[in-house]
Amino acid sequence: MAREFGEIKFVNSERGFLFIEREGRSDLFCHVSKFRDFAFCKDGDKVSFEVGEGVKGPEAVGVELVPEGEAFSERTSPTLKLLNAHHALRSRINGHDSKPTEHPELSKTDEPPNFIKEGYHFYKVYDPVLSKINEGNYCAETQAHSFNKKLRDNEFLYWGKYKASRGNAKLNFGFFEQVVEVNNRAGISTILYISDYTYFWAAKVEGVFKQLDKVTESKNTLHFYFTEWDNIEFWFKITDMALLSADQMETNRFIKTLSIKTSNNLNSMDPLKKELFITPYTSNLRYPLIIENNEFEDLFKDEEARVVDGDNPLLLNGAESERVHRIIQSYLIPKAI
Repeated sequence: MAREFGEIKFVNSERGFLFIEREGRSDLFCHVSKFRDFAFCKDGDKVSFEVGEGVKGPEAVGVELVPEGEAFSERTSPTLKLLNAHHALRSRINGHDSKPTEHPELSKTDEPPNFIKEGYHFYKVYDPVLSKINEGNYCAETQAHSFNKKLRDNEFLYWGKYKASRGNAKLNFGFFEQVVEVNNRAGISTILYISDYTYFWAAKVEGVFKQLDKVTESKNTLHFYFTEWDNIEFWFKITDMALLSADQMETNRFIKTLSIKTSNNLNSMDPLKKELFITPYTSNLRYPLIIENNEFEDLFKDEEARVVDGDNPLLLNGAESERVHRIIQSYLIPKAI
């Protein structure tokens, strides 16, 4: 079936259905089960869909929010870009597109060790409780939430990487500099993926710095770093940020999309025998990792509309968060259970 395009005319969140307006034709009914991102949609959103036969006649099936740059290219909402990026990765994880998109350069098997090409990114794990005490107005659920909240009021912030508490191996800072430099030359955003195994974030890295002046730059990071300044190995300069998962199981699946190929000996103490996919239990590696996953390189492409400034449904609070949770729960869990 050919895909069609339309605009959401009316959403009934409580009963789990909506109507899609089509130009020159009758409106189409759509049930929540036919729209993966139903919980996050609203009146006026652009969608693509196929027409199937329902109990009472034609209805929309396989409904998806329209990515920016396709049929409705005038829509440039940072929130919509975030939802589409999130949807693309989740679809891949759920088997709808099992073959990942790769940079052609990263597919070569004869790539020399430690030779950095475009498309490498970073991944690190953070302590969720670090910032809860000293962040004042920016105090939030985890360190990353506080950072995200403060970034909305700043053009950039620095995320610090603590020195390893054990072991003698040191990170090669030059590798991290090269990753950012090569990506910048190729016009690619360098991404720092951040997780505490419950939340999964993506942050746009503008640069990496071995040292910062404590007097002038402490205002450009979270407050708790002030007493830990000498324990920071280096800093990531972050200009944009997005929460991609707030569910532990989904986050773990996202982490498993991050990989290190055998040609990439930038992290391991020992040469890799095969491609390594990251899990929460991966050992013998020094974090932050230099990894390969280009799912979100376009997420931060718009310099004039930061994703962090948009409305992220995964950061909803209060009644709205309860409403979204209720919709998702009623869709996934039968009421009889």
